[in-house]
Amino acid sequence: RPFADLLTRTFLGDAPRGFALGRECRMCDSSDAKASIRCADLDLADAAVRRHVREGMRLTHLEVEFESIMSCTIDEKGGIGKLKLIGSEAAEDLPDEDPLARLDAEFALLSGTLRQLVNAINQALAGYAEEAPLVDRMAVA
Repeated sequence: RPFADLLTRTFLGDAPRGFALGRECRMCDSSDAKASIRCADLDLADAAVRRHVREGMRLTHLEVEFESIMSCTIDEKGGIGKLKLIGSEAAEDLPDEDPLARLDAEFALLSGTLRQLVNAINQALAGYAEEAPLVDRMAVA
């Protein structure tokens, strides 16, 4: 299935296991790509926001939270961006922590969670049409 399916299902409340709706999205009019809406730091579960998609707008970007560990933005073509560990802002206030050790730990956690995210997206979209090597599949996602 196309990535737009995953975005729409998640946005309308039918998120696959491990996914949760974030607080940011972009939509465009199906008939006019120049007509768009950008929502940031907004409750996307609100009926007034969801009504746009139900009435024909197409999601182009959606922020999702994965496993309550990481948030990211997924676009309609499968691009993943704005990777962020959930709660990482609170840990920045710890004065005794070694910055390099913290960076190593965050990188390890983020890369492991990203691998799980790619596998979960693969499962949510019912796999790939052709069996490609893992490296090629990760480049597509």
